[in-house]
Amino acid sequence: MSISIGVVGKPNAGKSTLFSALTMADAKIAPFPFTTIEPNRAVAYIRKPCPHGEIGKQCTPRDSSCVKGVRFIPIQITDVAGLVPDAHLGKGLGLQFLDDIRQADALIQVVDASGRTDLEGNASEGCEPTLEVEFLEKEMTHWIAGILERNWAKVGGKPASALYDVFSSMKIGHAHVEAAVRKLGLPETLNWKEDERFAFAEEMRRVKPVLIAANKWDIASGTRRLMDRYEGNVVRCAAAYELALRKAA
Repeated sequence: MSISIGVVGKPNAGKSTLFSALTMADAKIAPFPFTTIEPNRAVAYIRKPCPHGEIGKQCTPRDSSCVKGVRFIPIQITDVAGLVPDAHLGKGLGLQFLDDIRQADALIQVVDASGRTDLEGNASEGCEPTLEVEFLEKEMTHWIAGILERNWAKVGGKPASALYDVFSSMKIGHAHVEAAVRKLGLPETLNWKEDERFAFAEEMRRVKPVLIAANKWDIASGTRRLMDRYEGNVVRCAAAYELALRKAA
């Protein structure tokens, strides 16, 4: 089974452009919010030296390909509709599109590093990119809290292990659930209060690794705070240039 990565972020940040640059798959790209409605799915490939060179035997890969000693490892990429602040209250297109990335092993959040679009994807000036990361974390916590609430009638009063099945569809394992319960000092029996359930949802949100793609870096201004606050977790990129170069190649 290939690794799965979800591409998330606010509208008009360049998610679909990055998706197309990664996969060379067609995706609707336009400079206005909510260009993407239905999720885009395609495969990208990571190139690594093939292990057969080290062991001295010819490889017969089943889930990838080997070309002149280079292994092309498939990665499933899913690009979902943009999220806006208070999406959990039904604003914008809501949170339903996050269900399309339940099975993602990790996420790439595309941030408009140029500061030229507001949190709803509208053209603006001097917007703060760090706010994009903060609001997405909040909305994802509400999404996970909503999943927990919808299942609470079924698991309430049972041992915390009853949550294993609730989160298994999100590739969140038993160890993650147990670690969150211990860290928060929650009761082993699921009689948690609302604030305790929300705190647990926030811990579950942290399980999925998130890489920040600081897009439109070629016209970036004032993004030092983004780099400082999320040091080591930010990659600079210019998706439009990447896509143009791949098409040219």
